[in-house]
Formats: sequence, C-alpha cells, structure tokens
Amino acid sequence: MKYRCNNGFIYYTAAGEKTITGGMEVDGDDPILQSHRAHFVAMAGSDPEPPVAVRTEVATAAPDEMRALPTPKRGPSRGRKASPADGPAEPDPAVEPAAKES
Repeated sequence: MKYRCNNGFIYYTAAGEKTITGGMEVDGDDPILQSHRAHFVAMAGSDPEPPVAVRTEVATAAPDEMRALPTPKRGPSRGRKASPADGPAEPDPAVEPAAKES
C-alpha cells in the first residue's frame, strides 16, 4: 500500500536531517510510517489495508431531540436546612457526653 504525506515535516536520524514534503509518496513498509503515521494518508487505488478499530461515541437521541440525563443522587446541599421529617440527630452512644464545667 502506498501513502502520501499530507503535512510536510523534518525529522532527525543518525545519518542527519531528513525532510518529508507534502505530497511525497512512501511505501507501506517505510519505517517513517511507524513514527509519523499521522502525517500520511492512504492513497486511493492502492492495496487496501485492514480496518482499524476506532472508538466512536454514539448519540442516543435522534436529531432535534434532547437526551434525558439521569438525575444525580446526592445528599442535601450545604444551603438547604434539614426538614422536620429528618428528625433530630440521635446521639452516638459510643461517644461520652462532654462534662459541663460550672
């Protein structure tokens, strides 16, 4: 399979500086594809490459519809006072009451 560079760049090897220009074609086994694959696109008409699995988020709502989000379960907010239905807090029997000083 052949690939074409869609964005030119310069890279360095032990032999020195190398320039890949936009539009330059390379073979599928070229080592530059291992390190700079994002700069290349597969050319039409060359041997097909097996598809690569890509994670894609799938929308759950149809066009022009709102997706219902689940209501978060959380305790009372800091600004909200406890309702009388909550009742007074029970004292913890494991904690001894503090001695009152007179």
